[in-house]
Amino acid sequence: MHQLLNSKSQITKSKEKEKPKRTNPGCRAHSQFPVLCVWSFFGIWNLGFGISLYASDPNVLFEQFKDLGAPEPEKRKAAQQSVLQARSEAVPVLLAMLSPKQATDEFTRIGAVRALADAPPLTEQAAQTLAWTAVHDKYSEVRREACAAIRQLQDDRAIREVLRYGFAQDKNVCLAAAWALREIDDPRALAALIRGIPTPSVTANTSMPNQPLQPSYVLPVGPFGARMPIFLPQVGVTGVASDIGSPFTDLLKLVAGKDFGNLPVGWINWYREKIGDVGTAEREAYRDHRSARERMNLP
Repeated sequence: MHQLLNSKSQITKSKEKEKPKRTNPGCRAHSQFPVLCVWSFFGIWNLGFGISLYASDPNVLFEQFKDLGAPEPEKRKAAQQSVLQARSEAVPVLLAMLSPKQATDEFTRIGAVRALADAPPLTEQAAQTLAWTAVHDKYSEVRREACAAIRQLQDDRAIREVLRYGFAQDKNVCLAAAWALREIDDPRALAALIRGIPTPSVTANTSMPNQPLQPSYVLPVGPFGARMPIFLPQVGVTGVASDIGSPFTDLLKLVAGKDFGNLPVGWINWYREKIGDVGTAEREAYRDHRSARERMNLP
């Protein structure tokens, strides 16, 4: 009997061993999921970090941005996308491409200027570089494109820098700055120049009066047509006029290509006509029909 019981217990134990252990099929996957997530995270992070390091390399960006002046539209579009992706990192590279020390061709420099115009707001260095390019670049089309970018952005710092070039000692620089101001055509710059024109002043010095030797006037007021001499003291007057000309009017003459004198009145009329405040016909009608008092500038 005992042997029978022992055999039955051994059979049941063997069957229990043969039975597969019931486990949740998702347990293994769930147990490995955190490990996979951690490794995936670190792999993606390393990949992104490597891409960012590669993209932030100025030499790599410089080579990519060279296609801004490529003749193929696909290459130009790809370079523009690279500029948009780099964002703030692209601005120093674009400024370096506009440097006179870089042997970049004309079309590449035009593309760099356009890329700067499409990535506002400009930094202080970018505004100064645009102004320098508008005045000093060796290619005329690059200068024209820089003026168009300044006109589009209406950047006060760039316009102020171009005005500063207009007062340089070098005549060639003044001519280039006047050409740039004409291309930018910003009314604020012209108004600032007109506002800076000084009003001429005259200082008079008189000497001591002396006794005239001959009559100043002879009036026929005596009896029987007698003439009465009138003696008036004579005083020598010497005067000095200052502020007749100024650098503001000199620059305005170069910008406008006209000479309206050294008084603010003529330039104010020209400015009002330019911005459409006063028409040419209205100005000529006023000039022809003004009174004698107005012609003498009397109050």
